[in-house]
Amino acid sequence: MSKLSAPQTQLSLVRLICIACVAVLVGNVLRSAAILLALDPAAPQLGHPRDALVNMHQLLHLVVDAETGERVYLLAGERVHLEAFRVARDQYREILAAVAL
Repeated sequence: MSKLSAPQTQLSLVRLICIACVAVLVGNVLRSAAILLALDPAAPQLGHPRDALVNMHQLLHLVVDAETGERVYLLAGERVHLEAFRVARDQYREILAAVAL
């Protein structure tokens, strides 16, 4: 029986694909929302629209790094791989507040 046909491997591959799709979808939704808000003349201009896009990109990058670190930890079982997850946990509120502006 090949390694790819194992049910556990197939399930892990499906989960990985779903997580990647969700991350791309969230990034696109956030980017679109920022662009629409920047174009709204009634919206207060608190910052440059490019700043919002940069903050959203940082947030998405943080989420992807955290998820990747967690996935590698689950596969390898070594706690050193959770460092990206810990960094994301410590920084996401700050970046999320910047995105909200």
